[in-house]
Amino acid sequence: MNEPLPILLVEDDDALAELVQLALREISVTIEHAQTGAAALAALERGAPAPRLVLLDLDLPDMRGLQVLERQRERDVQRVIPIVVLSSSEEPEDIARAAELGANSYVVKPPTFERFREHVALVVSYWTLLHRMPETP
Repeated sequence: MNEPLPILLVEDDDALAELVQLALREISVTIEHAQTGAAALAALERGAPAPRLVLLDLDLPDMRGLQVLERQRERDVQRVIPIVVLSSSEEPEDIARAAELGANSYVVKPPTFERFREHVALVVSYWTLLHRMPETP
């Protein structure tokens, strides 16, 4: 059996973090939960084990998720770790800026649990099961 794949969830709302965990209970992943941008950057810098995917909210208590994205992409210039913005913001400026900074995908949080669960499971399934990452030295 394969090892569970590590995911970094950057979400300050504990209830939404629990919903993500519920949505992923049938997928073989381990979730590290960071509630602030600083905690997310520390987890990414630690890098052991490096997450196979980052789910990144934009509204964090200490900084915008876009700042986390920008700082991570400055460090990870090869953009090896996929970063998916998972936000309630549908603002065209946020979507455009996330793409400009190197987000691999932008998903708007659906309003119902069932749709939220489906979207999260699809996103994580794609990035952890189907997507192939390059080997890192």
